[in-house]
Amino acid sequence: MMKKLNRLKLYLVAASAALIFVSGAHAQQNASAPPPPPAGDDYATQTNFRNKILEVRHRDALNLLPVLRALGSGIRGATINASREFKTLTVRDFPENIATIEEALKRLDVPVTPQTSIELRIHVLVASNAAEASNDYPADLRDTVGQLQSTLNFKNYRLVNSLIQRTQEGASVSGSGVADFTAPASGNNPVSGAYNFSARSISLDSAARTPVVQIGEFNFRASFYVTDRQIYQDANINTSVSVRDGERVVVGTASLKDKALILVLTARVIK
Repeated sequence: MMKKLNRLKLYLVAASAALIFVSGAHAQQNASAPPPPPAGDDYATQTNFRNKILEVRHRDALNLLPVLRALGSGIRGATINASREFKTLTVRDFPENIATIEEALKRLDVPVTPQTSIELRIHVLVASNAAEASNDYPADLRDTVGQLQSTLNFKNYRLVNSLIQRTQEGASVSGSGVADFTAPASGNNPVSGAYNFSARSISLDSAARTPVVQIGEFNFRASFYVTDRQIYQDANINTSVSVRDGERVVVGTASLKDKALILVLTARVIK
């Protein structure tokens, strides 16, 4: 009986030693084995990506970034960054994507075409035949007033206000303010009134020898209080205008009982 027990103990000890040896050998094999190579996108990123710095000469690098980013591969690790300070784009991607981005940059990075400015100068005149009225306007309006005197039934003209606005093709301008208007039937007393104006759908026709400024919608409204009648008097001018560069034109007139409100417009193209 004792011999059987001793044999069993020896067998268990031998089996335990064999198990420990196999486990140790397996652990040693795992420790010395190299890690498996990365698969898929990670592997492509590590082996095939290239880096390149592209110079931006004319445009804003940050404004170009959203457009050019769409031309990248989109694979993890591919990047494109912009520097406004250094005027550069730094790209990390496949060579073919970098070449596509570089070609697109050549087409987009071109000098900015200067946009033409348009200056509008508006003169607001009040015309009347009152005996006590007198002409009061700047010398550069003398020819225009002379034409008005020969066309309209008013002898005397007074400048109420002059406005200058600068805009660009395709834009619109507007403004408002106060001025002294001579109200009808109020003893020709100066009356403070409010005005507002707008010019919309502004375009420039450069096909002719002299550029033509076109205003699709020009609106001017003046409102002032008539003291003796205790009412507000309104004057409205709504029209479209075409005026050559440097030309002075009469935009329109609005009747104010025995007087008239007249708008004179000058347009100047500034390159």
